[in-house]
Amino acid sequence: MLSALLSPASLLAQAPAAQRGLSVAAVPAIVTLGTGANAQSAVVELRNEGGVQAQLKLYLGDFEQAVDGSFRFIPFGQGSHSCGSRLTVFPDGAVLLPGEKQQVQVRLVPGGVCWGLLFVESLPQGQGPVKLIQRIGVKLLNVPPGAAAA
Repeated sequence: MLSALLSPASLLAQAPAAQRGLSVAAVPAIVTLGTGANAQSAVVELRNEGGVQAQLKLYLGDFEQAVDGSFRFIPFGQGSHSCGSRLTVFPDGAVLLPGEKQQVQVRLVPGGVCWGLLFVESLPQGQGPVKLIQRIGVKLLNVPPGAAAA
């Protein structure tokens, strides 16, 4: 199972306690290419583990990973191995009360090997001039049957 890419936890840890009420977790997904012509789907589960309501925006993006492990984020559809219009996500937003869960449907029309990210982003949190946005990137990989996702 892949790990979710988290926004720097150190930023959240440095925020005053009153601003740390939001904590959202996303379980990553691997979308695999099927042998037929039908679209494949996977579910990503969102959980609000914080103590305040979470209002979230969901959107797709692309990424490239360098040999040293660093990531470069690219607008969706512009990556060298982007799934482009073959990859969709529904819904494009969520409002979760503390402890609440919601499933997000990711669909992929079969084609070549591709990958992308599902970004789960919170609205700005906090008061005053400094506001925090939590953004989690969930890797979505389309690999042929029998291939290792790693």
